[in-house]
Amino acid sequence: MKVRKKSSVNIKNDIEEFGNLLTVDSIPETPSIIYPEKKKARRKIKRKGSEPTLINYFTEKTQEHIIEYQKEADSNKKKKIYVKEILPAFDSLVENLINVYGFSVIYESKQDLKNECLQFLYTAVDKFNAEKGSKAFSYFNVVAKNWLTIKSKQNIKRLQSYVSIDDHDNILKEDLERIEAHNLVPNFEELLLAVNMHDYLTNLVAAIENKLKTENERMVVGAIKVLITNIDDVDLLSKRAILLYVRELTNLSSKQLSLTLSSLKRYYKEVKNTEEFQL
Repeated sequence: MKVRKKSSVNIKNDIEEFGNLLTVDSIPETPSIIYPEKKKARRKIKRKGSEPTLINYFTEKTQEHIIEYQKEADSNKKKKIYVKEILPAFDSLVENLINVYGFSVIYESKQDLKNECLQFLYTAVDKFNAEKGSKAFSYFNVVAKNWLTIKSKQNIKRLQSYVSIDDHDNILKEDLERIEAHNLVPNFEELLLAVNMHDYLTNLVAAIENKLKTENERMVVGAIKVLITNIDDVDLLSKRAILLYVRELTNLSSKQLSLTLSSLKRYYKEVKNTEEFQL
């Protein structure tokens, strides 16, 4: 280890000289230093209420209106509360969920999907229980999100299960041959035109007549036979018009006519299923 030797130099004169430097009467002017100008950073001003929030449309007031809706007994007042105070919040909630998570259903527009979800939320308003401590926004956010998720999963299953008949690339050859060979079944009106309507109805009523048990049933069937006989002269515009004709012909009360027609309907189903009256 090296040890510094004791200095024998007298530093008294050096100290006096250094002291004289510190007490100089005048200091020569030094040239000013020019620094490059710095760009001023923009100050961010935080304004009150400017901070964005995802639930500004669903406030404490909305929850209060939901509770008010649940307690209200008058249906008209309930409707006003829902349409004015609750529906706008539900509409924004569902709109945001669809946009954020990209929910979609094939063959349905975004608006149709939103409307279906809003209908479901309407049925869930009375199920919300504020006494459990949960917030209305959290509750209905979960309810709407779950409904949209299930709806989307159902859509995926539907896509996997069905193939469009126009998509020939993904249809099996056997299925394609069946589609091309398939004969469309004519509707009921076309079948009636293919047979003699008057004879068909006459035979049908005759078969029903064999099953009658009460006098009222016989009176109604008799009125129906009159209508069939004069079918070209009677203006049968609707089901209600037929009932009016039958009631006038039988003089039965509405209750008696209703009970009798119920019995005749059962007889009609039994006769209709027989091979004789299969169109």
